[in-house]
Amino acid sequence: MKIGIDLDDTITDSYDLITDSYFFCCNVDKEKYLKYKLSYYDFEKVFPNYKDFTIKSFSKIIPHVKVKKDAKEVINALHNMGYTIEIVTARNNTEYENPYKITYDYLKKHKIGIGEPADLDEYLSQEEIDYLEAYKKELEMLGTVSEGEKEALILSAMAGEKEAQNKLIHVYLPKVVEISKLY
Repeated sequence: MKIGIDLDDTITDSYDLITDSYFFCCNVDKEKYLKYKLSYYDFEKVFPNYKDFTIKSFSKIIPHVKVKKDAKEVINALHNMGYTIEIVTARNNTEYENPYKITYDYLKKHKIGIGEPADLDEYLSQEEIDYLEAYKKELEMLGTVSEGEKEALILSAMAGEKEAQNKLIHVYLPKVVEISKLY
């Protein structure tokens, strides 16, 4: 299954860095415009030189944009579950010198899986791999439950049954291995 995720201001916190850079570089009084909460598209209408600024500066600004909290982890978890992530963006050749390379390099730099599911093992040390393998062997002793049993446990746990809540924790312990690879 494919999932499309917007890049700027969904995965990244780009708005503040881009607009602050614009205000600074073009000597515009930021405080005067903050109350209007301008969108990127409003900027083009309000500031005639905004388009020239983007062409000249975006390629230098974008590599420094921060990834939003938990965005990387969620995307990589989806990848790990077998989803193909497609990045949706309005970035185009009128704003960037090479929007696809800039975007690809940014995602690669921040280890955000794109294309094929990410091989999270390549980011682990041998010690971490050994530890996770030992953990998985211990988990095998807990056994598994069917989908029907898991559903019954979930409903019982939601109803407040402590024993079901504890069993449900054990059911999801194997997920800890995959989640831990994201950090």
